[in-house]
Order: sequence, then C-alpha cells, then structure tokens
Amino acid sequence: MRFYDIKGRPAEAALRAMTKNKVPARFSWTTPVILLSDVDAPGLLSGAFWLRGHTPDPFRWSVISSSSPFPLTLDVSSGTDRQPLQFTANPSGKGVGSYTGTVQVRVALLSLLSSSVTVESPDRNLQVILRVVPEVHRMMLPLISR
Repeated sequence: MRFYDIKGRPAEAALRAMTKNKVPARFSWTTPVILLSDVDAPGLLSGAFWLRGHTPDPFRWSVISSSSPFPLTLDVSSGTDRQPLQFTANPSGKGVGSYTGTVQVRVALLSLLSSSVTVESPDRNLQVILRVVPEVHRMMLPLISR
C-alpha cells in the first residue's frame, strides 16, 4: 500500500495547489402535504414540512409568503435545519373538493465560513393540499407480532 502514498512526492504538492470548487448546497422539502377532512365534521388539521439538506453545512429557512383558499396558519416564520415548518389548516365552510395552499420559503446557509458556497434553488413553493370528502372511513388493521 505504500506505493499509493503521495507524501513528499510531486503529486502531494499538485493536489494542495489545485483549486477547490464546492458543490452547490442542495435541499429537498417534504412537499406536498396532503390533508383529508370530512365535509360534515371539519376540524383543525395540522401538518409539517421538513427540510432535508444534502450538505454538511448548517442552514436556515424563512417564510417569504403564503396564500391559501382556506385558513392556513404557520406556527413560525423561520427556523433551522433541525426544525420543521409546522402549520394548521381549517377546512370549515369548504365544500367537497380539493384546495391547494402555497407557502413560499427561502433557504440560506448559516455558516459564515460558507459564504463562497451557493444554494441551489434557494426559493421554493411548498404545497398544502386539502381534500374535503363526503365521508372519511377509518379502518383498524390487526397487529400481529411474532
């Protein structure tokens, strides 16, 4: 294995002198979030968006705007990579159908050392889909343990 060692060889100096280009930070959200409500028994529904980062650098997100045909309340307007964007939706007064709300968010890196790293697609539109149905059927499945 010593054959592959580069210490003290020209290859070591060449590798150190090479320019290092960081890969843009990539993020993915758990979107869309689909909520189901009974038209005859509407109640507050809750959900959350989770941000997953494909980078070792810490990051933060912030809400830019939100629009929705049903009351959509965001619990917080900003957070970090360890906090979900939680929300509640109120389906009261909505008839049978499908309604889509949108929350626009922006992601940025927290680290001051990462100022040279760019964020790929920093702005995203997250969707909350509310489906109001005539009746929600709840079923229990048997639990079998061995």
